[in-house]
Amino acid sequence: MVARENFKRYWVIFSPDNDRRIGGGDSEIILAAKKAMVAAFDAMADADDLEKDRLWEAVGDAETVMSQETRRTLDEYELRMMGKLRTD
Repeated sequence: MVARENFKRYWVIFSPDNDRRIGGGDSEIILAAKKAMVAAFDAMADADDLEKDRLWEAVGDAETVMSQETRRTLDEYELRMMGKLRTD
């Protein structure tokens, strides 16, 4: 129940003071993809089959964006941990 409320408020299951993700908070890219995905799922409730197909495509696109951005963030984190990425 707490995770659902956190997601509604913060777009992540963690509260801001308890976010333990190693890559840090969501980038604007991930946040936009999450919002697009939720909007697509919400729209499916009243959509016909053709529209649902289009919405599922939008969900897949958002999922791809999130996956790519997460990979980029983790790659940066790994480089930082190895001391190979400047943060200044």
